[in-house]
Order: sequence, then C-alpha cells, then structure tokens
Amino acid sequence: MKKTLIILICLVVLIGIGTGYFLKTSPSPDLLKREYIQYSAFQYEDGGRWGLVNLRGEIIADKAFDRLPTAVTEDHFFVMDDDSLYALYTIRPEVRQVSRQRYRQVGFFSDSLCPVILSDGIIGYIGYDGNPAFQLEKLAGAVVKSASVFADGRALVVTDKGVGFIDTRGNLVSHALYFGASGYSEGKAIVIEMDQRHLHPADRVETVIDVNGDVLFKLPRFTHPTDKYRNGWIVARIRTQPGCFFLYDAEGNESVLDCDAFNPIGGDVVSYAIRFQRNDDASIYYKWGLMKTNGDLVTDPIYNYISDNGVLFVAIDKDGKNWLLNKKGKKVSALDAASVIVHREAFEGYKNSLMFIDDQGYAQFADAKGQPVSPLRIRHCEMKLYEQVEVE
Repeated sequence: MKKTLIILICLVVLIGIGTGYFLKTSPSPDLLKREYIQYSAFQYEDGGRWGLVNLRGEIIADKAFDRLPTAVTEDHFFVMDDDSLYALYTIRPEVRQVSRQRYRQVGFFSDSLCPVILSDGIIGYIGYDGNPAFQLEKLAGAVVKSASVFADGRALVVTDKGVGFIDTRGNLVSHALYFGASGYSEGKAIVIEMDQRHLHPADRVETVIDVNGDVLFKLPRFTHPTDKYRNGWIVARIRTQPGCFFLYDAEGNESVLDCDAFNPIGGDVVSYAIRFQRNDDASIYYKWGLMKTNGDLVTDPIYNYISDNGVLFVAIDKDGKNWLLNKKGKKVSALDAASVIVHREAFEGYKNSLMFIDDQGYAQFADAKGQPVSPLRIRHCEMKLYEQVEVE
C-alpha cells in the first residue's frame, strides 16, 4: 500500500477550468474541515521557481525553492531535497530550514505534531524542532503499518491486527482496536467494531464514537457514510435505495434526502444533484440545486454545477456563466471570469475568498463580492499534503 497523497490546489472545488491553469481537486473531505492552512506554493509561470502565498495574495517567500514545497500548517512545511528526502522548514520569524534531520515520508502539522517516516524507516511524530516526540513500532502488541495526522487530539493508526486511535502522547485511546475506522472530525469518528468483521460489507453496522472511544450511536443497517462529520452533519448513503441519503446530526437524529449526489455539507443548506436522462439518447446528466438539511427545497435543480464552502455558493448556469448565490438560492451577482473557484474553510480565515481564472489561464485572488484583493496574477497555486505515512 502506498502512502496517501492529498494534492490540494488552494483546497478548491473546481467549477470550471481556465485554459492553461494547473488545477487538481482533493479526494479527502477530511482535509477541508479545519482552518489550519496558512500558505500555498505558487509559480508565476510554468517551470519557474516556487514561492509561498496566502489567499490575500500576500507573498512570504518569492521564487525561493526549486522543488514544490508542501502546504504551510502551524508555521511549518517540508521541501524534498536531491536525495528524495524531506527537510523541515518554518516561516517564523522568517523562512528558514529548522534542522538537518531528513525524513522518508511526511504528513503535516496538526496539534503541534507531524507524522513522519524517520531515516531508519520507523514511524514517528515530530515536534516543531524536527525531533521525534515519540515513535510507533507496535500498538497494543500489533505491528504499526501506517499513521495519520492528528484531528481532535487523535490520530488514526493502522496495524496488522486492526485500526486504533492514539492521543498526542502516543497512547492507545480506550484500549480498543477496530476492524475499520475513519479519522476524527468534530469530535467524532465512525468505526466498524471487530465483531462485524466476518459479516458481508452490506450487513455491517457502523458506529459513531467520541474522542474517548465511547459509543454515541449506531448507524442503521444498510447505510454507509460517504463523509466524516462536517458542520454538525454526516451524510450516509442508503445501500438499498440508490439516489437516497440520510443526514445524521451529532445526536444521531436523521433526515432523508432523495437525490443522486451531494457536495460536502455547508451548514444548514446543501448543494445536491438530480440525475436526468436525455430524451434523444441514453446519456445521463445532472442538474444541481440547493436544499435545507431537513429536505426542504431551496431552489430547483437548474444549474450545471454548484460549489460551496458553507458561506459562498457559486453556480454555473446552462450558458456556462458563473453566479454568486445566497442561501435562499437567489442570484446575488454575476462573476466575470472564465472560471471561479470557491475556497474551503481549511484556509485560515478565508471562507469569504474566491479565485478567478481568466481566459489566458492566470489566477487572481478575489473577495466574496468578486473584487480582486491583490494585483498578483499567477499560473500555478498548488498545495501538496500527505494525510498519512506508511511503512514501506
């Protein structure tokens, strides 16, 4: 199994692609839930040196690196050297290398710790000085295979006998190993207990636990979570009813939504998709709208796509034009750009930020009203984050 690489280009949901602009989307909604990311890597032009910039267009390092640096979290980031090993850097009080330590694999800093594969091949968690706070070879007598970044003071660790959670001292939480588990989000994780391991996957019941490992509630049979908790809700697909979802709040109360796809939850309003079949052929297409988490419709599914971060909703109409919507589904203003990117809340304090891509493929940072916040125009804005490290 290879280590999980999460590439986040300014942690965006892509609404449209401007020609020539280098964009990727993230497969991991978990990385979108916390406001921890400070700076991203950027290039003025293809093949240029990399710098670091925030969503206000403020540059902290200009053309400083030959190789792509990772995202800056908790004032720290990594850069790979010519030997394909990672070195730790800080941005405080200025951008500089922290130590001569090198790592085979790296995660990112959260709760003042970062998972790494040390030079001897052992998993460890390092502090801001680059030295190991503790190492993990075994957990509850089992051999450790991988370890994730911390969330809510807990990190997910995979062993050869099951999955467990550790605290920031490296101790196993609740002395339990599970058959499967998600990482923590908003103080909750979803686990499959060991007594479910012999059942068919469709028959397994998944359990929601708190940070102490105590059971909060169990999800009904035939439901499968599609995400972790986000803004107080979790989405679960109903296996026996395609196109139908449950939403569960923190107490396990449910509401049923009849639709074919979700964007990640944004507060009490979600963007959803309904699937249609064209009359002239057998192809399937989707139209997007907004609804409340109790299932009440906000706006009909009339848009080609809707992206949101819980504060901003940007929709593409049938003519390809970008519109800013409010939570009532009303058009607030047209956005004059070839494509528009909505930034997720993982950026520190930037939930009201947008990125505009012009018809030449250059990006410019903008506020929630679509006004540029900086004259900076860049070709690439890339965030590389590793969510976990794995023994090779």
